[in-house]
Amino acid sequence: MGIRIVTLGPEHLPAVVAFSEKTWDRPRRPEFCRWRYLDAPFHRTLLAMRGSECVALLSAFTAPYRMAGASSTCLETADWFCLPELRTSGLGIRLMRAVMEEPHPIVAVGGSTDTLRLLPRLGWKRVGDASRFVRWLGSGRVVRWLARIWRGTTAPPGGSAEAPGRVAELDGELNALYAEKTECGMVPLPLAERMRWIGDGMVGRRLAVLSFRIDGRLRGWSLVRLDITCPAREALIIELFAPSGEASLYPWMVAETWRLAASAGCRKVVARTSCPNLRAALRGSLFQERLVIPVHVWPARNSVPPGPLHLGSHTADSPLRPYPGASASWDRGRP
Repeated sequence: MGIRIVTLGPEHLPAVVAFSEKTWDRPRRPEFCRWRYLDAPFHRTLLAMRGSECVALLSAFTAPYRMAGASSTCLETADWFCLPELRTSGLGIRLMRAVMEEPHPIVAVGGSTDTLRLLPRLGWKRVGDASRFVRWLGSGRVVRWLARIWRGTTAPPGGSAEAPGRVAELDGELNALYAEKTECGMVPLPLAERMRWIGDGMVGRRLAVLSFRIDGRLRGWSLVRLDITCPAREALIIELFAPSGEASLYPWMVAETWRLAASAGCRKVVARTSCPNLRAALRGSLFQERLVIPVHVWPARNSVPPGPLHLGSHTADSPLRPYPGASASWDRGRP
């Protein structure tokens, strides 16, 4: 039977649910796959179908970027998998080549061993690296006590850290913030609609926002996922950005962000970044660098972004990982 490449539609949901059950340790309810693939904004999924069976899948998010100071649209690859018995068939490569025909640059941060081996062979360029950092905070009452007494890095004159609650509350100010001149040549822009979708699918997690102001003017922000009910009690820094990247801003912002995680009772904080100044600030706040993650770009019209890059856990499905296991409950629409 021939295999055809199609774009995911509602009629393919049962096939994707069956494929997911064979492939990943994720919730196995159809509602989860609908949320992950059909409801995701600015997102598309390609399937390799053998009759009514899905045998390979590739998903990608469309996202706005600032590239060398100009607005650009990029694709961010996420799930890319083929059933093991068809690994040598070239189906996965067929799916990737279909995405590579799009007129936009494509960004891939990390990936499996097979992915990192294949991308250069397909003509992708390695344009930099991101580093994964971890800081252990302790546990239980000790963490909350530390968060209360800790004074941390001194805020700059006129500086204040505020918790607006939702990304949407900063929409206009964030647009202006990311439009400012920055030393980084490649910066993904925040999308409030995507953050709402992510928050809608959280299980035992919530998103927290911090805005950093000097004399009332927004100079930076951070977005954190707090895993407050799972045994790991882990905080993931999804985004932490200041356009100037000043030495006085990033250490202050990092310190206030991990203090937020400690106040929520999280036992460790995880971050990922390719920004040199943010790397230095994380090290200065006692984060340990654990892993170097390659960043690859498929350059439409041979355009490679100038460095340095500002890529954190804001790209593709990074804010979602690790996914809840198959045995976890999953209910859309939790607050």
